[in-house]
Amino acid sequence: MDIELHHKLTRIEIFAIPASGAIHGSKADCEKPLYIILKLSCQRGCGWGLCSILGKGVHLVRWGTFLRCIRQCSLSEAVGVTQVASESWQPSQFAMVQTALQDLQAALYPPVLAGTVWQGNRKLKLLHLSAEQLRGASSLPPAWVSLDTAWLTEHSVAYYSIL
Repeated sequence: MDIELHHKLTRIEIFAIPASGAIHGSKADCEKPLYIILKLSCQRGCGWGLCSILGKGVHLVRWGTFLRCIRQCSLSEAVGVTQVASESWQPSQFAMVQTALQDLQAALYPPVLAGTVWQGNRKLKLLHLSAEQLRGASSLPPAWVSLDTAWLTEHSVAYYSIL
């Protein structure tokens, strides 16, 4: 089966989770910080992205419309589309999508053979590096990676899904 078929985005979900604390100018201008969590799913895995925004009743469907351009793209197509479309996105939106795509890529691709090492006269051992180690440190804290959709749905103030 074609590898791109397994890496085609099947679902895009965004969750708005209240951050602790709020910024108050006046009671009328109360803006609450929100974490926007992006989950990109394909047949064989998912990737997560995160950004924070200040929102007074954020309209998640309107806010998330920029994600439609990667709907049903393969992973490689989505990377290319985001590079082109990023000029019209907010920097935090671009960073969130890039993080989710990198996280999905790390989830889909197994560790890569980086080289071989001899240890004295002992037999050859293989040295492996994960895709994440090749790119550098992960952009997502481990706590976000362990979240599941049920927890996010329960704690969200807004949810939007693009099939």
